[in-house]
Amino acid sequence: MIKIKKLARWLSMPEEVLSSSSYLELVDFSSLSVENCEEIACFSANKIELKLRDKSKLEVSGQDLQIKQLEHKMLVVVGTIDQIRKL
Repeated sequence: MIKIKKLARWLSMPEEVLSSSSYLELVDFSSLSVENCEEIACFSANKIELKLRDKSKLEVSGQDLQIKQLEHKMLVVVGTIDQIRKL
């Protein structure tokens, strides 16, 4: 079996593309990008719970939360983000 790191190097791709891990990017506590999001489990203006590719869950808490973008397992949450927890 080929290891992910070796395969990524051989394909000249970032390792994260081939793994089941999720990538998060938080900008100014007002925008959160999440890669490898499988499902929106719970949604309200104060809390969004996401199921990730690695079968874990991510909880985003704050005010006026909205889902701005959802395509190809990439999700963007905007609003005032107070807390991010992995469940």
